[in-house]
Amino acid sequence: MHKWYIGLIVGVIGFVSLALGAQNGLPDEIASYLSWHRGNSQKSFEESAHPVAKDIYFNDTAAETVMAQSFPHAEGSTFLKERTDPETLMVTTIYGMRKVANFDPANGDWQYAVFERADDGKFLGDWMEASSATMCIGCHTGAKDKDYTFLSYLDN
Repeated sequence: MHKWYIGLIVGVIGFVSLALGAQNGLPDEIASYLSWHRGNSQKSFEESAHPVAKDIYFNDTAAETVMAQSFPHAEGSTFLKERTDPETLMVTTIYGMRKVANFDPANGDWQYAVFERADDGKFLGDWMEASSATMCIGCHTGAKDKDYTFLSYLDN
């Protein structure tokens, strides 16, 4: 095959991936999260506030801190956790947290989100105000020593 043909195929695949990501209902800044770093090579079944099978993704900004296990995370660090229905293997919920400067200093400036899959397949939800995330904050306070992030799922 000619190099230009391979380049065209790669370009089309990239465009389709971006278009599909934009159609999933997620905010633009996280719509392509499947291309991010994956924190676990296999689904995690670790007991947590987010039950059933889970996969964890984090963006490039978070990757540097995660890999070095050096905290705090930089502004813009974003983590997403997929929750998968064990019967259908469909992602039903995506939980998110992102570091936003001067958002909520009492909680390490983390903002949380919950995106639920609707009947049409698109995700509904948004980033929450701190006052709406009391359950998230209550749990993540237990990981204050790692800048409010649980990293036990990482494959060592």
